[in-house]
Amino acid sequence: MRALLGLSDLLARACDHTPAAPALSQAGATSRSTPPPLTYEELFSRVCRLASGFKSLGLKPGERVAVIAEKRFDAVVAMIAVAHAGGVFVPINPVLKSPQIAHILADSAAKILVAPALRLALLDHTPPPSLTTLLRFGDPAPASPD
Repeated sequence: MRALLGLSDLLARACDHTPAAPALSQAGATSRSTPPPLTYEELFSRVCRLASGFKSLGLKPGERVAVIAEKRFDAVVAMIAVAHAGGVFVPINPVLKSPQIAHILADSAAKILVAPALRLALLDHTPPPSLTTLLRFGDPAPASPD
């Protein structure tokens, strides 16, 4: 019987075999403001740092992490990092209004919400009791408790 591999396992394998190969690029990457592609090594490094940060915040297997993000590198890193940390990824469309986001957060019992600072500032609700941490994209990941 074959073992099932998770998304982060597949990324780790790709990193082992072709670390310098492009893993992720921005669609239509032609302008100077578009970030260069991420290699498998860079992507896996970002995923591991964020996953470690989630664990240092007390994320336990099966707990939910909600992410409000555009379809960009940060969203992909967050999605894989949540899985790598053993959590459950809850995607939230960035165009939703605050009451809709509040409903998703309450219904999913998300423990952590990750979003751009501007989006967090627009949330005008009392967070559900399950939500213990708000993280802004661009903030450094919490340090690992090594």
